[in-house]
Amino acid sequence: MGFNFRKSFKIAPGVRINVSKKGIGISVGGKGARFSVHSSGRVSKSFRIPRTGISYTETHTTRRNNSASINSQPPSFQHSSQNRNFNSSNNRRPNNKLSLKVFFIVLTIISLLATMTEPIIGFFLFAIGCAGIHYCQRAKGDTTPFYKKLWQKIVAGIFVLFAIIGLFTEITVNEFSIKTDLSSALQVPNAEEVVIMYSPTASEDVDSINCFIEDKNIADIKIKSIENGKIICELTPKAKGKTSIQCTASKIKKSFDFEVSTSELEAKQAAEKAEQERLEAERKAEEERIAAEKAEQERIAAEKAEQERLTAEKAEQERIAREQAAVKAQQEQQVYVTKYGERYHLSASCAGKNARQVAISQVGGRTPCKKCA
Repeated sequence: MGFNFRKSFKIAPGVRINVSKKGIGISVGGKGARFSVHSSGRVSKSFRIPRTGISYTETHTTRRNNSASINSQPPSFQHSSQNRNFNSSNNRRPNNKLSLKVFFIVLTIISLLATMTEPIIGFFLFAIGCAGIHYCQRAKGDTTPFYKKLWQKIVAGIFVLFAIIGLFTEITVNEFSIKTDLSSALQVPNAEEVVIMYSPTASEDVDSINCFIEDKNIADIKIKSIENGKIICELTPKAKGKTSIQCTASKIKKSFDFEVSTSELEAKQAAEKAEQERLEAERKAEEERIAAEKAEQERIAAEKAEQERLTAEKAEQERIAREQAAVKAQQEQQVYVTKYGERYHLSASCAGKNARQVAISQVGGRTPCKKCA
């Protein structure tokens, strides 16, 4: 198994430099289209229609095939193997140098653009590009020192100008992208770590970056760290529904939609809560029923007590009426008395011929007759 090395660096929006053991390459473009140049002479173009699966890729190299070079020569030069080797080597070398020169020119241009946002990376790429161009020119026989070349002075001046512009220009966040996959629905109450990327990495308004949830009833988000182009957040779902993460900086705002689903634990908790509410409702209904029965019993007892009171009062009134009637009847009773007799009689025959009839209330101190009264 051989040793492999590959590393990719983002030096500007849509521009990446790829380093491997086979050489250095530069790619420019986005998701829909990308153009790549490699130091080996390979040039690639790719086009893709997002979300359709349709793509087109074209790759070619600026090197010429040895066999093609031989066959392209006139027949008079093909009889000697020495001539063939000479011609093929002469045809291949200039093409290799040309592809390297194109590569280093593109690298130098990209380094000038990168200088305004990343001065250190821009200077590193600028040095590689200029040294490569100078090397290609020396291979053609140009021995002029690099500091005496006009193009080198012009490019160096442009580099210094771009570096000054970069130093005095405020670098602000101009793009947000999410690294975490939120296509699958989140579940309550499982917290998820969400990584949001911002660019450029050297933005000076990092302190203005803020992330929040549009609907705080569905979820909550907490920023754990912001550094090196990454915003690491903790997303905690709270309820079922759809909402979005809103990321803002001083001059940009972007939203990332996601959905929260009810988890099995939440469903179980909801069922338990519903059961508790049902039991509580039944308990309250039972208490209300018992209270109603008690109130009814108290009402019946009160009515019974009132009826008994009225019955007692009526009985007392009747007793008093009877006594009064008895007294009245006793007062109105007719008896017989004699003028000098000490008793009163109920029977006239017992009272005698000289007796007279009077009301019992008029008998005075006479006592009842022992025989008739």
